[in-house]
Amino acid sequence: MSKKNRARIIIPCKFGYLNCWRPGVQYGGGPKYSVSAIIPKNDTETIDKIHQAIEFAKENSIQKWGGRIPNNLRSPIHDGDEEKPDNPIYQNCYYINAKSKDAPQVVDENVEPIIDQTQVYSGCSGKKDQRGSDFGRFHAGVQRHGYWFCQSNTGGNAGGTTLSDRCAESGR
Repeated sequence: MSKKNRARIIIPCKFGYLNCWRPGVQYGGGPKYSVSAIIPKNDTETIDKIHQAIEFAKENSIQKWGGRIPNNLRSPIHDGDEEKPDNPIYQNCYYINAKSKDAPQVVDENVEPIIDQTQVYSGCSGKKDQRGSDFGRFHAGVQRHGYWFCQSNTGGNAGGTTLSDRCAESGR
């Protein structure tokens, strides 16, 4: 695999906790756009590519770190079964959280900008464009529509409605 190809991967995933239209405030920090890219554990090809990209990023960052990998370096990929066992959207999945102060590019399968905000939502399937070693930034491309993940900052259902109500309202 060429150096350029190792620095960029396309991650097919389901979008969870998606804030691509308006930045959200997380943990008392400033407003940021964010997504949890959720990857099924049985997608071993994608998981292998992610691990290869992580190793590539480490190799290319050793100079910045004074010649060795820091002991406290955290992996961007997380095991949903271990780290979020009570959250059903992460069951049998890995996930990568990404956030940015800058708005992500949100495009359709033809790489045309998506303007209709109802077309991209938590639960839809898409692709996270991973460029270089910064796993925290993201560009989102919608692949196909999935099911709606209701979310709120309080951990309850979105806006006081049930999942069934929300899905019925959105036609999903």
